[in-house]
Amino acid sequence: MILGTLLTIFLCFLPTWSRLPDELREDDSKCYQQQQCFHKSEDECPSPSDPCRCHQMTDCKNEVVCCDINDQNLKDQLRCGNLIQNEIEALHIRNATLEVLNLNLAEWKNLRSMAITDGRIKNVSEAFPKMTMVSCLNLSSNGIREFQKRSLFNLFSLSFLDLSHNNLTEVPNFKMDGAVTLDILGNPSIQCTSVRETFNKSKILFKNENSTYCSLAKKDFGWFDSKDKVAVSELRRAHELEHNCIKNCTCKPHSLTLGMAQPRVYTVAVDCPSSNLHSLPKPLPPYTIALDVSNNSISSLKELHDPSYKSLRILKADNNEITSIEPLEGTKFKINFELFSLRNNKIKNIDPYLLEFYRSSISVREVYLGLNELTCDCTTITDFKVLY
Repeated sequence: MILGTLLTIFLCFLPTWSRLPDELREDDSKCYQQQQCFHKSEDECPSPSDPCRCHQMTDCKNEVVCCDINDQNLKDQLRCGNLIQNEIEALHIRNATLEVLNLNLAEWKNLRSMAITDGRIKNVSEAFPKMTMVSCLNLSSNGIREFQKRSLFNLFSLSFLDLSHNNLTEVPNFKMDGAVTLDILGNPSIQCTSVRETFNKSKILFKNENSTYCSLAKKDFGWFDSKDKVAVSELRRAHELEHNCIKNCTCKPHSLTLGMAQPRVYTVAVDCPSSNLHSLPKPLPPYTIALDVSNNSISSLKELHDPSYKSLRILKADNNEITSIEPLEGTKFKINFELFSLRNNKIKNIDPYLLEFYRSSISVREVYLGLNELTCDCTTITDFKVLY
């Protein structure tokens, strides 16, 4: 009898127990989850009358929001929000006024997401404690001018770094074990030399790179002479050109082409003078429009038939050992060239078709064949004078 009664009671409560984990999961889904970036609106700030300017979220005990804190009360306010507890994983501080943000605080160590935004902070000093767990760090919209050199070195779990809308001139150094997304939008004085250094870290992804601009130092980036600022996406393109260029050559943007139906494209100039070349280099980078291979040991132009030469308009091959221009026949370069210079080679004869093509062309073309021992007759000597 007693056993039957206990069994009945157990069965009555079993449905309630079986629903309990689902209810807990539903509540947990509203709270901070790892791999997310924690951000709360100003409406979530403590009441202006509340002396404690940090509070845990009512429905999520692993989240803390702070507002209107300063150098004098920072530690006390963090303690008021129970930041020292290991269970706190997400923090957002809004409207902080700090002369210096000290990252070497024990309160940061167990955070997974840390945001300090929309405040007034001049500099960032010290380094995060070792083994700090922060994966998302958002320090946007504070007017930060400078990071101490090793401030971000202990963030081995970092996956997202938001430094947008500050006054930085350099991208701070940070170590990385995996891919990191970086946002530096709205730093008007950030230097392209510093941004370019980050390209050497292959796993950095720039957020908003088409609309993020950096300031140029013309002595370092001569190929953007007409600009004071350049988009990070354009800077990356130039860096990749140089990094992936043909061995013993340098590659740089030549000009910008704008099309109505196509995206804008940077054409490329490849320079390989005095590079001990015995043939024209191939393949050329896409959209190569200019090639300089002067002062080498090249003997033939046959590589002009390679598909990578289809955009070429300018070829300078002075001081080589080229013996014939016959390989021009059938190439796109013959139709489209703007400048063709073969001074001081070993050319003896020029087929009449080249001269006829040169004379009948509507476009302005430049051809230079000086210092070649050309054989000519009275009917061609006038044309040869033009080609020197």
